[in-house]
Amino acid sequence: MSFLDVRDAVQTCILSKRWLSLWKSPPYLHFCCPVNDDSYNYTKEEKARILRHYPGFIICFIAQRYSTNLAKVRLDHFNHFKMIPGVVQCLLCHVVQHNVRELEIRIFSDHIAASDNWVWPGSFYNCQSLTDLTLESFNSRYDHCNSIQLPKYLGMPALRSLHLIRFVMTEDNFDPRIFSSCPNLETLHLYPCEIAGLKILRIQALNLKKFCFMSPTRGQPACHIEDRCKLEIHAPLLTTLDFRGYGRIVQATESFASIDDVSLDMEELGKNDFSYLINTFKDIRHARSLTLSSNIVEVLSMFTALLDEYQLKFPNLEYLKLILQGHLWNKKMQVPLHVLNCLANSSTLLDVLSMFPALLDEYQLKFANLKYLKLTFPGDKWQEKLQVPLHVLNCLANSSTLLEVCKP
Repeated sequence: MSFLDVRDAVQTCILSKRWLSLWKSPPYLHFCCPVNDDSYNYTKEEKARILRHYPGFIICFIAQRYSTNLAKVRLDHFNHFKMIPGVVQCLLCHVVQHNVRELEIRIFSDHIAASDNWVWPGSFYNCQSLTDLTLESFNSRYDHCNSIQLPKYLGMPALRSLHLIRFVMTEDNFDPRIFSSCPNLETLHLYPCEIAGLKILRIQALNLKKFCFMSPTRGQPACHIEDRCKLEIHAPLLTTLDFRGYGRIVQATESFASIDDVSLDMEELGKNDFSYLINTFKDIRHARSLTLSSNIVEVLSMFTALLDEYQLKFPNLEYLKLILQGHLWNKKMQVPLHVLNCLANSSTLLDVLSMFPALLDEYQLKFANLKYLKLTFPGDKWQEKLQVPLHVLNCLANSSTLLEVCKP
């Protein structure tokens, strides 16, 4: 019963007398209103009636439910019906009162009545039992004034995982205390969240281990990276960093000593952003796995002579992954091998697996005059990963060789 939508769970009361009140006690609740599921064969009139009465059904369910603790509650409010803010607020108060551990609230803000008057319940801010929280505010028009506002404070001592999806962050609605007030926060996803006029996005979480950030580039002005929103990260225990979109990282504390896996895909980079990239790489130099988008590699390739001067090196790097962006997916990508050598070491896996890399030095395999080295994906492998030990490339080529990854 815990795997059913709440409306279906209530209907099990007609199956037998023993099941008459069983729906009042499950620890897992899912409010979805699946009227578009073809297996139900609802008529158009039946769908309209169900959608019209579903908010009232939620209130009635809460009123009749037993006072047992909740493990997980999920509300999927899609664009099927008009939701009254008081209904969601009442549900939030109920689940907090009954010590919910995992909570997912997905709200289609276009269909929230009077969304400008949205207020998060006071008890929600200080929930003592929540360990996993997911909040999604979907707005089809990306209208800043019509989006559900971010909570400005979360005093949740047990919270370990926080996902904020599709929220709009502005100077008026963003307060950095939303993260620092959760002392045990380990996983943070802002994915995707739009930045609208925000100058600094400060992430301060002393126990944070995984941080994923994505901001859409739609509507963002083309400007120098120094003029973009600053992302300040205060997280000494961070091990995983996934950054995609439009912005820049500004390390506010010491370099990430515990960093293990880094993925960077920064939009609209140019040759003037080279020094910014160098400073960012110095902060993440302890990473064992590094994923870079093609535009980052292109900027580094413009200044190969300066890479030695900056002594850019990832001594622990085991995996280096290069991602072709959408506009390059059906084209060629050229990378000076010198750039790869400055980032990685001889044991780093770049992207065709060599069975005998240790024997290559013995055979003294070298193409002294090699200018271009092309790696071609077979047709059936183009959508998969290609791994090459960097040591194999160094045995074939020299520092001035251009590496080209292309589709046949």
